[in-house]
Amino acid sequence: MTVLEKRGWNLEELALSFIGFEGSASHVAYQKRIVGRIVRQHGGLGVGTGPGALYDQKKFDTPYIRDFLLDRGAAADVSETAAPWSKLQGLYDGVIAAAEGAYASLGRKGWIMCHLSHSYHAGACLYFTFAFVTGDDPFAEYDVVKSAIQQAFIDHDGTLSHHHAVGVEHAPWMEQDISPEGVALMRGLFESADPYRILNPGKILG
Repeated sequence: MTVLEKRGWNLEELALSFIGFEGSASHVAYQKRIVGRIVRQHGGLGVGTGPGALYDQKKFDTPYIRDFLLDRGAAADVSETAAPWSKLQGLYDGVIAAAEGAYASLGRKGWIMCHLSHSYHAGACLYFTFAFVTGDDPFAEYDVVKSAIQQAFIDHDGTLSHHHAVGVEHAPWMEQDISPEGVALMRGLFESADPYRILNPGKILG
C-alpha cells in the first residue's frame, strides 16, 4: 500500500509545495521545525528533498518541451501576475475562465495550469502555464489566448507582470495597469534621461 492509499489521498486533488530555507545552520533548522509543525497540523506530509532536487534537475527542460510541442501542432507559453492574498482566488478563477473562453472562441482544445511561484507577507505571484492545439493561423490564435489572459490579470486586480517584465508584448496594457498618468510620468522620465532613444527603445511604453 502506498502512502497515498494509506492516507486516502486523491492524486488529482493534491498540492505540492517546494519550500527552501536560507540562513545559518541553526536558523535553517529552526525554520524547518516550524514549517514541519505547520504541515503536520494541517494533515500534510513532508517528503524530503527529492522533489526539489528533481525540479532543479529538470527546470530548464521547459523550452525544449515547448519546441517539441510547436513541431507537433501545439503552442505553449506562460504568463505571470501578482496580487494581495485577498484577491488571489478571484484572480485565479478569472484567468482560468478567460483562457477557457478563448479556447472555446477559437474552437481549439487547450489547457491552463497555475502554481504559486513567489509568496510574500502581502500577497503572491500566480504563474500560469498554458497550451493549446493550433489551427490554420497559430500566431493569431496565440494572440487571442495571450490577450485574454493578460486582460484577465487587469480585470481581476492583478499586476500586468511579476518578474517577466513588460517588454513589447505586454506594453498595450500599461495604461490599464499603472494609469495614463503613470505612463505619462514614465515617458517623461525616459525622454529626459534618454532623448535620443538609445537605451532599448520601444520597450515598456511601445
